[in-house]
Amino acid sequence: MLVVTERAAQALKAILDRIDTQHGECVRLATIGHDRVGLTVDVERHGDEVVTHEDQIVLVLDRETARELDGVTLKYKHTGEGGGFTLLRKAKK
Repeated sequence: MLVVTERAAQALKAILDRIDTQHGECVRLATIGHDRVGLTVDVERHGDEVVTHEDQIVLVLDRETARELDGVTLKYKHTGEGGGFTLLRKAKK
């Protein structure tokens, strides 16, 4: 399962709070081609893995994406120029 840091979960919730989402909409992390992922606003679908923060679904992933990102950590870093998400995979020993 993808690990989402507290800061990343807070950032996802803040995004959803700022934009005009419809009931049930959340952020979807999806694969885009080979070794690329993207974020979009979507709804939970049958079979999705879900991440909640403060009792709200903030992130969903389909089964294949969740499998590909098993053991990866989603982090968020805020800088003076904004912020961004980073996916980190533990180095193999």
